[in-house]
Amino acid sequence: MKQRPVGLCGVCGNYAFRTTEIGNACHAHHHGETCSGVIKDASQESAWEACPACTGKGFDQSVDCPQCAGAGWLAV
Repeated sequence: MKQRPVGLCGVCGNYAFRTTEIGNACHAHHHGETCSGVIKDASQESAWEACPACTGKGFDQSVDCPQCAGAGWLAV
């Protein structure tokens, strides 16, 4: 199972995996533009569920899982 995210962008939904990212600007790029959102704390275990399509592995038959985009987790 992949590492559970600890943060989530309030604008684009980008996952953060380091606590040092919480409260800072999201640096995800979408269509050539940098997201204007901020990473919010989502470190509670109850904020996430393992992706049911790939059982938290992030891939299905060697390709990124289409449901979780390879993260292995879904925000609840």
